[in-house]
Amino acid sequence: MHLVLLAAVTWGWEASSHTTQVQVPRYVEAKLVQLKPQAKAAAQKPQVNKVDLVAKRKAQEQKRRAAEEKRRQEEARKAAAAKAKRERERKEQAAELERQRQLEEQQKLEEQRQREEQRQQQQLALEAQMASELEQEQSLLLEEQYATEAQSYVALIASRIEDNWNPPPSARRGMKCKLTLQLVPTGRVVNVTVSESSGNSAFDRSALQAVKKVEQFPEVQKIPPALFEREFRTITLLFNPRDLRL
Repeated sequence: MHLVLLAAVTWGWEASSHTTQVQVPRYVEAKLVQLKPQAKAAAQKPQVNKVDLVAKRKAQEQKRRAAEEKRRQEEARKAAAAKAKRERERKEQAAELERQRQLEEQQKLEEQRQREEQRQQQQLALEAQMASELEQEQSLLLEEQYATEAQSYVALIASRIEDNWNPPPSARRGMKCKLTLQLVPTGRVVNVTVSESSGNSAFDRSALQAVKKVEQFPEVQKIPPALFEREFRTITLLFNPRDLRL
């Protein structure tokens, strides 16, 4: 209605400007027009731009694809991480198995070394025992040999002393004394003493004089050095003459 009134006024103004004639104004009958609700709603409904709708759908599709790509990348990352973890665990397990194998191998080698060392020690102990037994046997044989040789040389020395002995008038059968002689390898007597008396001083002195009369025993020169040093460097013998009166 307002639009109609405005148009009428405008038209009247333009007409008056082109003529000076006075005209009787026309009256325009205005009527109030009521719009129907459906027409009013249709008039108020904004028009949707098809270009914006396509762009919006395209943006939504891109967003969906980006989310899908992100999800796919996340799944790929998790799968790669899980694979790397399994590979790391596999390598750690393999390394642990290798370490256990090496420890077992070292333990076996150590046990083998200990057994070998024990065997060698037992072998050495057995050899040492055999050597000791052999040495003892040889020592016993040598002792017997030395004893036999020494006895023979002692008998020769006693015989030489008895051959140079002049019995005193008081000597009787059964008298005997022990003499200790100190000799050098040439058989010369450097000292002689009575280590056990017969109880008769004349008999003891006659025994000493007999040794001094001999002075040197050439038989001693034939004694092996080891036997001489052991038995004859200092010798104690029993002087017991065989031919004595009652």
